[in-house]
Amino acid sequence: MALTETVLEDVRRKYRASGQHSGLQLGAGLAAAVRRHASDPVTFLSEPAEHVTVGQLFADAQRLAAVLRHDGLVPGEGAGIQLPNSRRAWLIYLACLIAGAVVVPIVPTFGPSEVAYCLTDAKARRFFVADRWRRTDYIAGLGPVRASGSLENITVVGDDVPPDCVPFARLEAQMASESSTAVAGMALGDGHADCFICYTSGSTARPKGARHTHDDFLAELAQTQARWPGRQVVFTARPLGTIAGLLAVLRTMYMPAETYVMDRWDTPSALEVIREQKVTFLPTVPFMLTTVLDQLDREGSRLPSLKEVSCGGSSVPPLLIERADDLGIRCYRLFGSTEHPTVTSGHPGEELRFRAATDGRLLPGAALKVIDGEGREVAPGGQGEIVTAGPDRFAGYLDPVANEAAFTADGWLRSGDLGYLTPTGHLVVTGRAKDLIIRAGINLAPAAIEDVMARHPAVAEVAVTGVADREYGERAAAFVVLRPGAELSLPEVRRHFERCGVARQKTPEYLVVKESMPRTGSGKIAKRQLREELESELR
Repeated sequence: MALTETVLEDVRRKYRASGQHSGLQLGAGLAAAVRRHASDPVTFLSEPAEHVTVGQLFADAQRLAAVLRHDGLVPGEGAGIQLPNSRRAWLIYLACLIAGAVVVPIVPTFGPSEVAYCLTDAKARRFFVADRWRRTDYIAGLGPVRASGSLENITVVGDDVPPDCVPFARLEAQMASESSTAVAGMALGDGHADCFICYTSGSTARPKGARHTHDDFLAELAQTQARWPGRQVVFTARPLGTIAGLLAVLRTMYMPAETYVMDRWDTPSALEVIREQKVTFLPTVPFMLTTVLDQLDREGSRLPSLKEVSCGGSSVPPLLIERADDLGIRCYRLFGSTEHPTVTSGHPGEELRFRAATDGRLLPGAALKVIDGEGREVAPGGQGEIVTAGPDRFAGYLDPVANEAAFTADGWLRSGDLGYLTPTGHLVVTGRAKDLIIRAGINLAPAAIEDVMARHPAVAEVAVTGVADREYGERAAAFVVLRPGAELSLPEVRRHFERCGVARQKTPEYLVVKESMPRTGSGKIAKRQLREELESELR
């Protein structure tokens, strides 16, 4: 066993000894939680809308789990799932977990070659996929998927089912003859074992398979429960396949709430649901929150029911939180990743200065420190790389080589993010280490430049990257989406930075106006693509 693997196993052993890792199956943990709020409603806003209760959905998942076991699913085998949000999709995720599969969530926007890579890498034997969704024809892309190394079964959700695939409708028909307790007492495997292999969005290289265990997901849910303020009315449109979309499913089963689910983000439709159903909690990313605030500005309206909005997943400009606060929305930032879902979080009860300018404080059980280039911990206020630990952190990558680069010698996860801790214990993330722009030997943080750009009244959305330059090494380039009817020039950008009192070298030297931003499967702006496109034009 490699040194890193030995260190990680020692860390997990300590969590078991302390009781932070119980060894309980995630399916069993969800079953106990469901009994406490089985009557809570879940509405899938498809056409037509589907209404179920948490208890009904989980009982159906138990029946489907029994069908899958009779169909030959063996605990511990990989089951890939590429489905948009729907009742059937949530049902399949839960059933595979209950049956003991290692679930491989795949975002709906991944193409055939990416899907084939994930299934092969995870050694998945089963694959659940839609026939089509919106403009995507998944059946047309099954060629590379069929060639995936260990794949034996492709189940299609929909009406267009190829002869060599299994119609999900057939499994649904078999559910009627199964008892919801048919899997009770089955040996579903070790609760310390893997239950998910979650793939990164692949914005920098091949997606990496992050191994999550039953233990760490139950720790994540317990952490959420500790800060869940009673029964919420929740709206979610986070895509399945991402860690946020996956947690939306599990938290609905675990926490008391009335939940509304949309298969993709659509601002006018989302606002209609929030108003009509009096939604109190909305988890977002910066793009979603920006579109909500812009729409409210255009309408001159507010959302009085909305008590809490979380925003994370990528850099969150302070201005965005301030704009929300002006409209009476108590929004806060949080910090996490596919590998470590939630490390720090703000709170709607905090002062605006903390909610806007920081990424919150450590959550129960989580740990972090900021280290310099030599691996030494730096004092509060000192910037360095953020490293994390905790019982809800993943167990490591499938690829041992990736683990060697991802962890410190004593088992801390290198987040790849730069930041610092304030004297009050709040975390401030300043950017990605790989995104750092080095201009003539001076380090420039893209997030700081983005914060200034976002304050220009013409700018609706911004991303800043470095662009290769023979003279300076790199120069800063700003990519912007403008507000309707607005104009922006590079000389005006220079004047704006001068008015803001920002050092000249931090002023963007390229400006590219975009109709919309390219995004990764998890919704982050694809900065690598922006950089490559501009560098290609400049050659």
